[in-house]
Amino acid sequence: MSTTEANCLPAPNPTHISNHCKNDEMFLNAYTVTRIVYEVIKLYFINNNPNECGVRLDQTYDPDYKKSQILLDISYNWKTKDMSKVPAVFIMRGDVSIKNPTLGQLLDVNIKQGAETRFCWNSLMVNVMCVAAEPLAVVENLAEFVKQPLLYYRKEIQQDFHIRQFKLIGIDPPKLLQEGKNNFFVNLNLSITFDEGWTIKRDSLKIGGIGVALFDMMMNPLQTIDV
Repeated sequence: MSTTEANCLPAPNPTHISNHCKNDEMFLNAYTVTRIVYEVIKLYFINNNPNECGVRLDQTYDPDYKKSQILLDISYNWKTKDMSKVPAVFIMRGDVSIKNPTLGQLLDVNIKQGAETRFCWNSLMVNVMCVAAEPLAVVENLAEFVKQPLLYYRKEIQQDFHIRQFKLIGIDPPKLLQEGKNNFFVNLNLSITFDEGWTIKRDSLKIGGIGVALFDMMMNPLQTIDV
């Protein structure tokens, strides 16, 4: 085990959030998956000191916004004015790609209840943007600190949150941020895939009694069919 791994505290135990839709659980969708990434980084920041994890970063995170030296937020709450004051980490998602693993998405049929269970795979890219003012080393070290929980605890995140794939696929080189003078940013790119399942019952979609009228070229009704 490396020095970095040995010195860092283990990731906090999540509350087994899943997409099973029980009373105390959360349904997985694009927003909640983005929120999971935010919470994983937040818990790691709270429980670990950068220097003890092999990262040369003077700033630390505090849940109290006024006390924190690192701004952590989801991109919906973008605050460019804060980036010149403290290093910042923003989480944002990309497009969602939906794939059907089986023909017609059919998993199970209950003939007695007239129910069909179906599911699909949702894949999306989640971008974690680290921003800091010069010198360039600050944003590089901030990105390294953010990388650790996303890379080290990939397996635990997949198991605890019932995510099919959680993978850090790359870290972009630092670039100059146009919105802020002398601010640099580094993007960490995550590829995430999760399942979405549902059950269609016989009375879920009532289409009986809907009148369908067929018309000829003169718009005169030829016949009416009830389905």
